[in-house]
Amino acid sequence: MNNRVETLRAICYTASDMETITNLGDSFTKLEIEFMVEFKMIYELGLEQLKKFIDKLDEEGKDLDTYTIEYYVKNLLNGPLGAYTREFAKDKKYFLIGHEDSIGTMGNVIRSAQNNTIYETIGYPLGTSVDVYNKLPPFMQTTLTDSTKIAEDVFRGSLKSSSENDNTLPIVDKDNQSRYSEEGEGKFVLKPNGSYMVKDTYYHLAIKNVSKDVFEKVETKIGDEEFRIYKDKKEYSPFDSDKNESTSTNSKIEKKFTDGDLEEIITLDLVGDVFDSVDRRSSKLIIKSNDKDREYLLHTNAGQLGA
Repeated sequence: MNNRVETLRAICYTASDMETITNLGDSFTKLEIEFMVEFKMIYELGLEQLKKFIDKLDEEGKDLDTYTIEYYVKNLLNGPLGAYTREFAKDKKYFLIGHEDSIGTMGNVIRSAQNNTIYETIGYPLGTSVDVYNKLPPFMQTTLTDSTKIAEDVFRGSLKSSSENDNTLPIVDKDNQSRYSEEGEGKFVLKPNGSYMVKDTYYHLAIKNVSKDVFEKVETKIGDEEFRIYKDKKEYSPFDSDKNESTSTNSKIEKKFTDGDLEEIITLDLVGDVFDSVDRRSSKLIIKSNDKDREYLLHTNAGQLGA
């Protein structure tokens, strides 16, 4: 995801004003600028403009990125016109269906403590939910998987004598060899047995087989556009540079100002202020008069007060 919409909101006042910025290049599309102009007009023109914007988002939102759509939706739902937004967006996309990655969790293929056997040849539990794990920094993922593996190995090793070797004949036949070969395939749990700590590996294998079907059902239920946003949020990790494309930069806006025949390009920051510099602080204002020219250093108290 790439957070460009907040930068656009800071520098965009009108569409024509954007044309005076000379260093934008292809940073923003014409459609993105149109949406921002329409969005800013909501709080000037009121409810009719709000309805117009919601209709526009419903019709043309497919051409916007996920972050931009979510930005507009959250600002409108949590803003002063939130109640009207919910009313106008009753039959529209994006507003009334949540895109939380908790949707369709049954389709997440994961080994948990409940379906992971005590044998060392089987995999390890993840230690948390898939959606939480995917959002963790890489070093935390490594720490979690390594610590889980160490704890599991110690536990499984302590039970190896009874789970693989010991058989309590003639009291009861625990059928260790069958359990060893069948539990990982989910077969041992499907038949009666007198063994303790038998895990439901069949559940893990069943979910693995239907995972794709679960997410196809989610897509059918919420629609293609809603699923696009849901999928982006589910796969998004703020610590993965391939997923999180946003960067922090010292943005400079080169804006063209015209006064009659005079044309000048001034470098501004995102809020429209001129960047501070030694040259700027040493600038002087000269007021000419018949008796005496007065000179003011603008960036001093004397210059500001006109002393």
